[in-house]
Amino acid sequence: VDWLGVRQTLLSGEYTTRDAAYSELRRVLRRLEDPYTRFLNPAQYSALTEQTSGEVSGVGVRLEETSEGLVVSTILTDSPAERAGMEAGDVILIIDGRSGRNLTVEGASELIRGESGSQITMTLRRLDGSEESIILTREVVSVPTVSFELQQQSTMKVGYIRLDEFSSHAAEQMKVAI
Repeated sequence: VDWLGVRQTLLSGEYTTRDAAYSELRRVLRRLEDPYTRFLNPAQYSALTEQTSGEVSGVGVRLEETSEGLVVSTILTDSPAERAGMEAGDVILIIDGRSGRNLTVEGASELIRGESGSQITMTLRRLDGSEESIILTREVVSVPTVSFELQQQSTMKVGYIRLDEFSSHAAEQMKVAI
């Protein structure tokens, strides 16, 4: 594919709205057949840069979408979620009065994040099937991206380091691990 030509065609195109231009960009990028290449509109780009900053003002949970709905996959250490007793496997039913049933991870994250010091109410279905509402106070939490451990393998020690994602704090976390 002549990408310089494609670029020139895109730049010289007449678009009635930004959404029309964004749609055309996404259509052209699909020709790459690369699942990791995508166009981000300004709001999506802002969310990505917030994610990769390594810090976020929220409650300290990672979520995943499952057949049960939004499920807490990870609780960050020393976070409001950990102090409130949230656990991996909890299903989020309600976030500040809004049903979690039809929310995406991104949509739920927007509701959960907010100004440090502000409060949020969440209703959870616990692993034992019980439901519980909890009030959490948002705070700036550092998102760890590096985990590590030292294991004994026969007569030698082997260090394992895992980098989950790149962030602005990844290098310093990697240094600590090493």
